[in-house]
Amino acid sequence: MFKWLQNKLQNRKTRSSYAYGWRKLRNKHIEKNPLCAICGYKSSKNDVHHIIPRHVDESKVLDSDNLITLCRKYDCHLRFGHFGNYTKYWNPDIRSFSKIGEQMSKIEQKYKDELLG
Repeated sequence: MFKWLQNKLQNRKTRSSYAYGWRKLRNKHIEKNPLCAICGYKSSKNDVHHIIPRHVDESKVLDSDNLITLCRKYDCHLRFGHFGNYTKYWNPDIRSFSKIGEQMSKIEQKYKDELLG
């Protein structure tokens, strides 16, 4: 609580000061896109990643076209969304990585089908 108050007094943004409507938009996005766009992992705890971060362009915070679902379980959010560093990097071409992930999932499923059935 003290950290929150300190941030407020210094006029710093915190996770709780996200744009009004963010939680609703996030939940709607996860409902429509529950799978990690890279590996296909499904979880309600997957992250909704801003392709262009809010510190770069705050007008895109509530833009649904600026969102993509990435998981933490297999580090897709960190590795593909931020190139290994949440604070320094972001990947504006993350959608091209997701296409590769989709293709790999299809190939993997094809081989599983052939081996098992």
